[in-house]
Amino acid sequence: MKEKDYKNYLLEDFLLDDDFRSWVHDGDKKLDYFWQKWMDSHPEKVEDVLTARQILYSMKFMPVMVEEDERGDTLQNIIQRKTSAYGSFNSGDNFVPFRKRSNKVLFSIAASIALLIIAAGSFYFMNIDPDMRETRLSDTVIQKSTVKGQKLTHTLPDGSKVILNSESQISYVDHFHGSSRMVRLTGEAFFEVVEDKSRPFTVITGNTSTQVLGTSFNVNAFPENNETKVSLLTGKVRVFANNEEDSKWEVFLEPGQKVSIDRTSGEFIQSRYDFVREMGWKENILVFDKADHESVVKELERWYGVNITTVNNPPLKWEIKGHFKDASLEEVLESLQYTNKIEFKIENKNVELKF
Repeated sequence: MKEKDYKNYLLEDFLLDDDFRSWVHDGDKKLDYFWQKWMDSHPEKVEDVLTARQILYSMKFMPVMVEEDERGDTLQNIIQRKTSAYGSFNSGDNFVPFRKRSNKVLFSIAASIALLIIAAGSFYFMNIDPDMRETRLSDTVIQKSTVKGQKLTHTLPDGSKVILNSESQISYVDHFHGSSRMVRLTGEAFFEVVEDKSRPFTVITGNTSTQVLGTSFNVNAFPENNETKVSLLTGKVRVFANNEEDSKWEVFLEPGQKVSIDRTSGEFIQSRYDFVREMGWKENILVFDKADHESVVKELERWYGVNITTVNNPPLKWEIKGHFKDASLEEVLESLQYTNKIEFKIENKNVELKF
């Protein structure tokens, strides 16, 4: 296969690349090995590779009356098509290069391709159980997610266990094909990883990856937070930046250590941690550590699955510090009512806090 600068490819570049499409359609073992090793080295591109593979794999099973040339033309036409929402992508000979497009355009492209596949009757999603959301995409990628007020324990294909916190999601390739085990995380999860020295286990969160062989650790990567935190309970982990420009950022953690990654600067700060603060959530311990009222409201909504509105503004230095083990929402609020002088009203899933 020709040498190509795949690290700069976007989703649509993979879709239109002949060698990539040949890999998806022909299933060559040498190409399987190449792409698995390439994804190991470029975890930031895993999502684009897998998404492109799913789309092309689904198109492979379009009705037989559609010729291969037509499939390619249809794909090209979809990517180049005009859309009133975002303007013209194709204007005579002045075709706008893919790389200059906005994320909105990329989403439009992906949506259009998905609509084509649905129309062909070959792209589908399994039903989503609201108590345990699972989406199977072309028998390739599995997604598990939780909603407010919910936690989930899930066993991965290699026997490793994941405890998923509320409003969190993991995705991974079914059966962990190849020489590695990769999981993408949004939110927070605790991992108990089965040891396999021949296949490292990697958790990808935004611009950061955590790699282990066999260990237990916690990753906190809620999108609204300014930092990502990795805390190690047992074993040893390597935490590193996915961006090659930030390659200087890499740390190895020992049990009892954590690293906090600033999402703006990319800086890594290594320190010791308190178990209850970082991992108490999986033991059903709600922790506030000098939390301001915005943090308290967000955490209560996530923990108990409620919607909270506030009346009046709290005092300037209002903050909370405390632990609540197996406590109901009413018990927590009664404690805050006594120590922080707030009033509350609970009506089903709606809560009002008055300062």
